[in-house]
Amino acid sequence: MSWIADPGLADAEEDRMSPLVHEIIICTRNRPDDLRRAVATVGLQSVRPLILTVVDSSDDGGAAVCEILREADSESGPTVRFVHTTPGLPHQRNLGIERAQGDIVHFIDDDVILHPEYCAELGALFDLQGDSLIGAGGLIESHGTRNPRLWWRLGLLDSRRQGVVLPSGVSVIVTHADEPLNVQWLSGCSMSFRRSLFELERFDDDLPGYALMEDVDFSWRASLHGSLMITPAATLVHNVSAVERWDFEQRTRAGVYRRGWFVEKHLGSRGRFAFAWSVMAGIVISSVLAVVTLSRWRLRIAWWTAKGLSDFVRGTR
Repeated sequence: MSWIADPGLADAEEDRMSPLVHEIIICTRNRPDDLRRAVATVGLQSVRPLILTVVDSSDDGGAAVCEILREADSESGPTVRFVHTTPGLPHQRNLGIERAQGDIVHFIDDDVILHPEYCAELGALFDLQGDSLIGAGGLIESHGTRNPRLWWRLGLLDSRRQGVVLPSGVSVIVTHADEPLNVQWLSGCSMSFRRSLFELERFDDDLPGYALMEDVDFSWRASLHGSLMITPAATLVHNVSAVERWDFEQRTRAGVYRRGWFVEKHLGSRGRFAFAWSVMAGIVISSVLAVVTLSRWRLRIAWWTAKGLSDFVRGTR
């Protein structure tokens, strides 16, 4: 693993080039333990990425991240780039994009564990599908299973269709697939794109900090330029870190606000009605379930959802 702390471009070595050159970008903030595990699985890939770029916004100036990357140094590993910057996930992703050289750029979170065949299987999918495939992701094993209840589906808060974005702005996760599946969005912890896409699209820098739904926004725009797929052959585990993560109230309120933002940006008047319906349905369903199950927690969810709607109406992020 060659070490490049300078944010300038690295020189690619011709003898390491393959038909599709893979590059991994990890954006991180104050999660050295999680990052160490993720970087270790990058080094175990059967198809080695040429470059690993870590874009860090930690409070220590990047000292812990630099130490992790030095510990992982290996002659047989990828060239490593390290960049330290101000916090903001879309901003950090865009910095990685500015330095990207690979044909396929893989964004993974700092708290994931990759299967050794992850890059190989995604590369095979891009090869098989050709230029029509602009983006792809792996199957996140830690999602478990799901059983969309009728009341959530009627409220436009869930669907039996996986990987879709509903008119209400709800993005439905993929929990199982027997073969590659066409989708409308990709999860930020596992999304890979052809580098050519970045000449047309970038992440939205106007989204501050944690930037909930930045992945849905970007991959939705990416889908205008080609197809998106998830393949079950490329697997990973997302060990959702508690560090630098919002609590449930923050996520619930911001989830409502950001869904409204997404609908206003992409889905127009039809989406606005569906969004309003879904928020009111969520409040009513959670309240009814709170009474039926004697659950104070569900009552809190109803209240936080209502506050999220208020945030959106008032324009408070």
